[in-house]
Amino acid sequence: MTFSAIEFIILESSESNDHEVRVIINGEDWLGGNRLGIDPPQLTNQLVSIPSGELLVGRCHCGCVGCDDFYVEVRQGAEVTEWHPPSGKIVRFRTEDYLQRLDALNRNHSWEPTGRTSKG
Repeated sequence: MTFSAIEFIILESSESNDHEVRVIINGEDWLGGNRLGIDPPQLTNQLVSIPSGELLVGRCHCGCVGCDDFYVEVRQGAEVTEWHPPSGKIVRFRTEDYLQRLDALNRNHSWEPTGRTSKG
């Protein structure tokens, strides 16, 4: 079984006047150029509350959630976590590594301006 590496990069998004989390899998931006990532608190809240199930990871380039959303089905096990995107090409992560990346994302508040601190 081949495992993938996942990273989350937080960037400012001028299109949506907020921030976005870019999903990087094996060094490649998984959302491509046609979608924005989800605002960090929205993504971290989902990741904390839904370890398995439907996960919103991308939104339309206009910045609106509900417009060309990109979901993956997450199946988290003790050893392996899988992302099942609409394309059908399953991506597998070692659960321990995956959870470490989620924790790092949840603790990253470097992007937050004064007055906007997400509680993770």
